[in-house]
Amino acid sequence: MRQAFSLVELLAVIAILGIVAVITTTVVLSSGESSKEELYKSQKEIVIEAAKKWAIENDYKIDPSYNVTLEELYNNGFLGSKTITDPRNKKNQLCGPVTISYQATNAETNEKTNKYIYTYNPSSRPTCN
Repeated sequence: MRQAFSLVELLAVIAILGIVAVITTTVVLSSGESSKEELYKSQKEIVIEAAKKWAIENDYKIDPSYNVTLEELYNNGFLGSKTITDPRNKKNQLCGPVTISYQATNAETNEKTNKYIYTYNPSSRPTCN
């Protein structure tokens, strides 16, 4: 009858637990990064939606394009906050304007499109001054 585990058996269990810990940590950390990237994309979409609402009321300014700032969107009540924190780096803010341009025809097919194009490529900086 056995009374104790051998040293080899104990080391094997410790090694297996170490491998499980490494795998679990990797999965948890990568899911955190993934959620930060999803939040970043969501914040960009919120800014673009605010710019679309702004464009409805200010379409006379878009000739042929206009850069609307986050501060302007905030001051006109289209954004709930003047500053948007970058979820990928909490020390920085998302900065930069939304470029709104009017496209009458598709450049490749020459078909009439008559639509506005919204482009937001924010930079990430400590302040947006």
